[in-house]
Amino acid sequence: MTIPQKLPWFAFYPSDFLSSTIDMSPAVVGAYIRLLSHQWLNGFIPRDEGVRGRVTGGLTPQGWELIKSRLIEIEEGYVHPRLMMERNKSSEIFEKRQKRMMAVNDNRYGHRDNDRDDDRGTTTTTTTTTYQPPTEEDFERIKKREKKQLPDLIALIELQKTGTFKRCSALGCGAETTELLWNKAMCNWAKKGQRPLDFVTKFCEKLTGSRNVDSVIKFRIKSS
Repeated sequence: MTIPQKLPWFAFYPSDFLSSTIDMSPAVVGAYIRLLSHQWLNGFIPRDEGVRGRVTGGLTPQGWELIKSRLIEIEEGYVHPRLMMERNKSSEIFEKRQKRMMAVNDNRYGHRDNDRDDDRGTTTTTTTTTYQPPTEEDFERIKKREKKQLPDLIALIELQKTGTFKRCSALGCGAETTELLWNKAMCNWAKKGQRPLDFVTKFCEKLTGSRNVDSVIKFRIKSS
């Protein structure tokens, strides 16, 4: 599905973007945002290295490897899973607004046509719609849509897990503590909707400078 030209923007989440690009240089961050913009407008990031170079204005192999680790590969090239979900969501919102405006216009101009017909002495007929329960085809269509979105969700979870493990490694956490913190973050995501990387960042922001980070994290997890 392509993005309509009337939606030349996409949602930007500063906290998520800063935490996920903490290991990038300013040049790579600039190339990253240009590639994301190219995906939004064209549906994918090009596979050809020369085309990517023209889009970014120059990108080193090391920089591309950093960016590529955040993407998933498709037939046409590469895509960022979260941006792909945002693009589908924006398209659905655009289509709903279009249908709503068409219904408003039909009601508005339809009434005018009816008034004109009444003035001319003609009769108008009105139609009523009745509720139709969902059919088996409707349920199958919903199942297919959910199944199609599952790989995007899995890719998003992997992206969050990679960022979380990097943050824990920077704090000096051990493997056991990192797993405990990740499980705690996943439970919090399911209950409150807060993304794991945001949860871990806020959870650990006061621990900088602690002598024994592992012990402090384990104690806070058990006491919470």
